[in-house]
Amino acid sequence: MVYLVAAVLGAHVLALLILGFREETPPADVVIVLGNQVYPDGTLSPLLAQRMDAAIPLVREGTVGWMMVSGGYSAGSTDEASAMARYAEARGVPADRIVTDSMGHNTRATAKNAVIFARSHHWETAIVATSWFHIPRTRYALEAEGVDVIGQAPAGPHGLRDVYSVFREIVGGYAYVFGFRN
Repeated sequence: MVYLVAAVLGAHVLALLILGFREETPPADVVIVLGNQVYPDGTLSPLLAQRMDAAIPLVREGTVGWMMVSGGYSAGSTDEASAMARYAEARGVPADRIVTDSMGHNTRATAKNAVIFARSHHWETAIVATSWFHIPRTRYALEAEGVDVIGQAPAGPHGLRDVYSVFREIVGGYAYVFGFRN
């Protein structure tokens, strides 16, 4: 039984590595960037800055026409999406090409909100930008809501935190597939 559990976990880790680190950035309508911690002073955490840095060149180079930044509120009531938008603007992304989703408090909420924004902006295709280990579950959530994800811009690795995050994503993936999370 122990060998079976180890084999299943090993297969999942290998799948996350293969799927998560694959960069695919074909032309698309939007890049969707998922939030993470923002400090009370508005500074992005290193993990979130890496996600943004993976997405920003796609807009600046014309691979995508829009950037959707999505997040909830970090400690101290800091609006992640607004902080992400300021970060992108400071690095050359035009403000009129950024859509902020301040209600993206988790991956599923971001996916549901992305559909609403896609309809109102006439987006048909998307690239997802998030941490490498979060790519498969994010794609699953977006595609389950009807977003046509045609590419990905992975961020990371992030160091030892990735070990915890990989196991969190394995559990989270099963929770999504079997409907344990809304």
